[in-house]
Amino acid sequence: MAKAALRPFTTGWWVGRTKWAVGLALTILGALGTFLGVPALGQQIRTDIPGVRCWFPVPMEEGKFTIAMAPFVTVDEGGRAHITQDGRKLAQLLYTRLENSFAELDLNVPYELRGPHSTCPVTGGDREARAASAEELAATLGADVVIYGALVKKEDSAELQPEFYVAYRGFTEAADLVGPHELGRPVRVDVPVQAQTLEGVAEHPVNARAKALSLIALGLASYALDDYSQAFAYFEAAEQTPNWPTSAGKELVYLLLGNASSQLAATTLDSAYVDEALDYYDTALEIAPDFARALAGKAAATYQLALGDLETRRGSQVDPALLDESEAIYRAVLETSAPEAAEIDLKVHFGLGQIFLVRHYLEGGDWPAQARAEFQAMLDRYAAGGVRNATLIGHAYARLGLISAQIDQDPAAAIPFYAEAVRLVSPRWQAQYEIDLGDLYASTQDPATARAHYEEALAVAERYSNEALIDRAEKRLAALP
Repeated sequence: MAKAALRPFTTGWWVGRTKWAVGLALTILGALGTFLGVPALGQQIRTDIPGVRCWFPVPMEEGKFTIAMAPFVTVDEGGRAHITQDGRKLAQLLYTRLENSFAELDLNVPYELRGPHSTCPVTGGDREARAASAEELAATLGADVVIYGALVKKEDSAELQPEFYVAYRGFTEAADLVGPHELGRPVRVDVPVQAQTLEGVAEHPVNARAKALSLIALGLASYALDDYSQAFAYFEAAEQTPNWPTSAGKELVYLLLGNASSQLAATTLDSAYVDEALDYYDTALEIAPDFARALAGKAAATYQLALGDLETRRGSQVDPALLDESEAIYRAVLETSAPEAAEIDLKVHFGLGQIFLVRHYLEGGDWPAQARAEFQAMLDRYAAGGVRNATLIGHAYARLGLISAQIDQDPAAAIPFYAEAVRLVSPRWQAQYEIDLGDLYASTQDPATARAHYEEALAVAERYSNEALIDRAEKRLAALP
């Protein structure tokens, strides 16, 4: 009895002492390396030695677009996950393709790649377990994207399921991309894996997925910086990857193309992109009718279509029937299963809130109260903790500010909402909401504070070369007394 009771304490004590000793050794080695002119010695040990890199991982560099690829796990017939040479070889093959793709291009995006030889495995016998492990690894490393996957053993072969997880850290404007994704349907692989054989067959399905994955990663890097035009080009190239037929599960690529088109419509105010977005979402849904992310994207694009000309936004151009259709699609999304990390319910709250606001401008009535309730539900969940996508919460704050300013005619009440929105959204929208704050202060006869917000908007817009917002901020500044 005494020995059994002591064992958990003894084991925990031993592990704790071991980690403490390793940590102390790393500290000493780091100091010694600096003294000997090898300042990266401690970091090299923490990334190159398997046990150490899992206990004391080196965070990826903040301010860069970061991708970590983990060794693929092998899942046996009983559903148990193992780390095998086959999984490591396949992961290294895909990583080499990814590394070469980034090296071949003169990217404007500062990035950091970390390969499977320097990353701990993403474990789990099923997709949900692996997604949870990938999310944890992304948080630990500070990675924007974690690429992982499973080699599922069959009787005489195996199937490779490439997967990746998009984190929230760098994806301030990519709400529809965040969470776990599968890169098409599984690919049959002969085992044991002969990496040199795969490398020598350009049209092999694994190589096709490797090329597509590289292009998607490049697109995600552009998406993270709000460069939706460049992101679209990379996603389009991924869609055209040879030897990856539509029947092999390309719904993810069509989702990405739809999202990029929808974002281009929102930022350029060119309504032509809306039709493109709807076509891509429809294609994704033809492949996977229960694809909740694509269904949510279609609801949002249908809302954009209902507005008519996105640049003029006249009430006379709004199509009420399309608003109804958008609402119906949003409500259908709630009945569709989706990864928890996709936070589909937040997108539905936001989409319905926007629809109700437009109906107010068309019909009057109590629509503002219903819109406010949708946005407030988002804020309540955010206050309770556990919301990953703070950017969408920022836009909800801005919509509550709009209701206070335009409908309640209370600019003073709107100011805190917009100030909170600026704190949470991406640079493109920071500049926009800074202009809105300037307008609010100008309306309350406070030109000095208005000027400060217009100048901040101008600085952000210039930093990211957004000509439309630069022009808008400069005109506001010129109009001040």
